[in-house]
Amino acid sequence: MLCAWGLALLLRQPLRWSCTRYRAAFPTTVHNSAAQERPSNTHRTQLQQQQHSIPASSNNSSNMSDGIEVEQIIESKPRRMPLATSLDKDAIREAYEDVRSDLTDTEWAVFKFDGAQIIVHGRGQCFEEFRQQFGDSERAFGYIRIQMGDEISKRKKFIFLTWIGQEVGVIQRAKMSTDKALIKDVLNNFAVELQAGVEAELDIELFREALNRAGGANYGTGIRDN
Repeated sequence: MLCAWGLALLLRQPLRWSCTRYRAAFPTTVHNSAAQERPSNTHRTQLQQQQHSIPASSNNSSNMSDGIEVEQIIESKPRRMPLATSLDKDAIREAYEDVRSDLTDTEWAVFKFDGAQIIVHGRGQCFEEFRQQFGDSERAFGYIRIQMGDEISKRKKFIFLTWIGQEVGVIQRAKMSTDKALIKDVLNNFAVELQAGVEAELDIELFREALNRAGGANYGTGIRDN
């Protein structure tokens, strides 16, 4: 009888221990899974910080995209066209008539651009002074009176000069044809029209040769044959 009771005690003890172990392990497993589902306070704080940081980055990206869109809009706008050229007509006409007049010693006038307006830049008498009025980076117009003929017959001839310096840009060069048409409405009386772009082309002898080729000014040496 005692042996049977002792055997039963031995059989029940491992079973009870295993059940206890199983019951102890089960709540731990459930607790661990719940801990995985419910984040701790530290983890929750980290998640909240991440959630707050996400909109900030999205705002930054949105701002960057907005900046890119603005840049694209600015770049896609048409470039500002150059202003239409105008004339200081009264001053230009007065200088023109001064060069043509027999009552004055003025032999030339030079017209340059002040922004989008053509104005009178200067007037004078000496050809050397006239050729010094033009620069490599400038656009300009000149109107000059040159004495032609000989001792028997002398005549005044007029030349209209267009100057485009070597450093003038492509767009400004292209505008010269229309700008020249504007000023020629005022400077409308001349024998020869020339264009120059380097200082070597501003030569009084070249100007005289152009006038001679135009005719009506070369009358010989001034000595009559018997």
